[in-house]
Amino acid sequence: GVHTFDIFPVPATGQLTIMLTLLRPSAIVITLSDMLGREVRRVDLPEAVAFHETLRLSGLPPGNYVMGVTTGGGEVMTRVVTVR
Repeated sequence: GVHTFDIFPVPATGQLTIMLTLLRPSAIVITLSDMLGREVRRVDLPEAVAFHETLRLSGLPPGNYVMGVTTGGGEVMTRVVTVR
């Protein structure tokens, strides 16, 4: 399971920081998709229990995006991110 899941700043400009702590080690995949479901960013991270990742947003048009975090166990969490 997931212990903590924080993203900042919100709304985001230029980059977004994702901080994630899991209850047990897992590889994770972070995706950022537009509201039509098209993936615009993806990061695959190796197995760990704590993650601190910066996602570059340059080149993305302003608007709302869906961030998805998928753990190796298949658990999926989503957050809506506003890019300006």
